[in-house]
Amino acid sequence: MRLKVKLFQLGISQDAMCLVCGVADETHMHLFHQCHYIRKILGMISVKLSIRLPPTVILPWVHSKPWSKIKKKVLIAWIQAAYYMVWIQRNKVLVDGALAHPNRVVHDIVSMMKIRCTF
Repeated sequence: MRLKVKLFQLGISQDAMCLVCGVADETHMHLFHQCHYIRKILGMISVKLSIRLPPTVILPWVHSKPWSKIKKKVLIAWIQAAYYMVWIQRNKVLVDGALAHPNRVVHDIVSMMKIRCTF
């Protein structure tokens, strides 16, 4: 995964700014935990799942909870789907210059999770 900070360090990119928000350097921590775009998506997912996600680094928090293995796996699958869709959107900005609205992304995540849960 080549984020803009790394590409900038290698001299491939002209800057290190996040492609999604343009507010901060595009690091792993920023794109998947701090960027307003992922925060909005995770907030919408947390409402759908009736759970309050922490503001940063979610996966260790999930593992620390006294929930069943199944509940943890399902929640992790939702979070991974969100990360995957943000990465897809980030790449669409790079290629097409277009970013989908968070509502659309959450709709796609819900559809993806329905299919995953069916199997």
